[in-house]
This record gives sequence, C-alpha cells and structure tokens, in this order.
Amino acid sequence: MKTTVNVLAILFLSALLPGTTRAEQTNSAAASGAVAATALRAATPAPKGKEGWREQHDQLVAQARKGKIDLLFVGDSRTKCWSREGRDVWTNHFEKLHAANFGISGDCTQNVLWRLQNGELDPVQPKALVLLIGTNNITEGDKPEDIAQAVRAI
Repeated sequence: MKTTVNVLAILFLSALLPGTTRAEQTNSAAASGAVAATALRAATPAPKGKEGWREQHDQLVAQARKGKIDLLFVGDSRTKCWSREGRDVWTNHFEKLHAANFGISGDCTQNVLWRLQNGELDPVQPKALVLLIGTNNITEGDKPEDIAQAVRAI
C-alpha cells in the first residue's frame, strides 16, 4: 500500500535541482539575486555558539556521508522532535522513505545556512527536502520579511 504524507502549510517543500552541483546551485541563485539578502543577519551564514552545537553538526555531516537519504528534514527543535516525541510516526511513515532528520534545537536561519554550506549537504542528493526554520529568528528580533529572505537563501 502506498503511503501519502500530508504536509502542513508551515513546512516548505523543495525538490533539489537534479544534475547540478551545490556550487552551481549557489552560483545560479546568486546570479538571479535570490541570495542578495546576505547582508541581513538572518541570511548571513553563522555557526551557533551554544555548547554541543558543533558536535551535533559533525554528527549530521557523518550521517550525510553514509548516503541513502531520499527525504531530508532540516530545521530547528520542531524538526528535531520527530526523533523524540514523534518517533512512532517517524518510524512508521518516514523511515521507509529513507528519511533523515537534520534538526538542531535552537537553530535560526543563519545557522541552517552555515550547516548546509559546511558539509551537511555535500554528499546528499535527496529527492525532497522539508524545511522548518525561522521561529527562533522571531524571538531574536528578526523581521518577518528578513526571515522570508533567509528562507529563500536556504
């Protein structure tokens, strides 16, 4: 039986560009002005300074290098919770789709940008990416339009 996954409006689904390298995708986006928001704090790649954050990033890079990721979830604690509170749903519905959870609690858009530019996507060619990010930017004082530009940059 085929499983259908309903996605809430708050999740942003994006099919990755097939047949292009990350550098080509970045250069193409830059040329089109999609990442012109890099002067914004929310869209400027930055690692998180919290203890244990870099170790989590390194673990995700190692997981990415193992491959076999067709569906990639990227985001903050709301994404990370799939591996804890949502474990049964994850196991029954997403695991068989070769899904990977790259959520790190407390992340903002600039942290996800940094993570993706520093190894978490290098060997990965998923068929789809689920992105849930930006909530923590609100509590950090970023304007909604800046967060939206950062999400476009991601």
